[in-house]
Amino acid sequence: MQCALLHLNCKEISNININYQLYKVRWSGKTDGTPFMQKALISIFRYVDVRVGYAFMAVVILFYMFFRHSAFMAQYNYFRKCYGNNPLKACFNVYLNHFQFGQVILDRFATYAGKQYRFEFDGKEVFDEWCGQQDGFIIAFSHTGNYEISGYNLKPGNKHLSVLAYSGETQTVMQNRQKMFERNNITIIPMGEDIGYVFLLKEALEKGDIVSMPADRGLDNSRHITCRFFGREADIPMGPFYIAVTMEKKMLAVFVMKKKWDTYRVIMCPVYGNDKLSKNGNIRYMAQAYADMLERIVRQYPTQWYHYVNFWKG
Repeated sequence: MQCALLHLNCKEISNININYQLYKVRWSGKTDGTPFMQKALISIFRYVDVRVGYAFMAVVILFYMFFRHSAFMAQYNYFRKCYGNNPLKACFNVYLNHFQFGQVILDRFATYAGKQYRFEFDGKEVFDEWCGQQDGFIIAFSHTGNYEISGYNLKPGNKHLSVLAYSGETQTVMQNRQKMFERNNITIIPMGEDIGYVFLLKEALEKGDIVSMPADRGLDNSRHITCRFFGREADIPMGPFYIAVTMEKKMLAVFVMKKKWDTYRVIMCPVYGNDKLSKNGNIRYMAQAYADMLERIVRQYPTQWYHYVNFWKG
């Protein structure tokens, strides 16, 4: 899933002079494999334990790392500079990172095949309280853990949840996502070249529903906010925070981290603004608050941040 600069109406969009031809993602987020391979994987997991897939992935991931040099170096630098790993330990952690990401992908396909995972919730009372209110709110997620799998088990009560998702995914993945989401009153809003999704998000919030969008990765040439992250400057996409402040909507950060092979921990934390600040100041305040939350989670689960591009400035 990818995020873009999201604005609220045509006038505001034109005022900031955004060129939508620049909406080219640095990483497509498309799941690897042909449709036949993906459908075969779902069929296999109906009869085979997903841990068998983990064992196979432990070997295959070595070749994957070798042919994805830029992704390898992005994670290698992350472990070297943020945690002070020596070169050998950094390489080992890059392997663990790729291996755990492979497990996340396999868990998704196992879920399509009917596998049930356990979820432990921290802060769900906030989610339940907000779902019981009339006003809509925003869920900000990141490329950590396995956010998508929580949507297969997260029930937003009487509210409808709209999830912003990259439209270039494979047909097999998109169809199975939609089938799983429909059970819990969740709809996917595809994000592509057409900017119509911007107005769908706005409409959903105005109706009092929930909108979910990524908040740790932007697009090339999209608007961003510079925040402190691991003691260095990094770019956080402006879109989710702009919407929250402009539409006066609450924001809930959700992190879904793999705890054991069959268990995920779902962490929910409100992202508060500061009404005493100006509009731009409040947007920056919320973005930094989210960056601080993301850093705390990533420090707890250092190998579960799947951000395979250069993140920091310089």
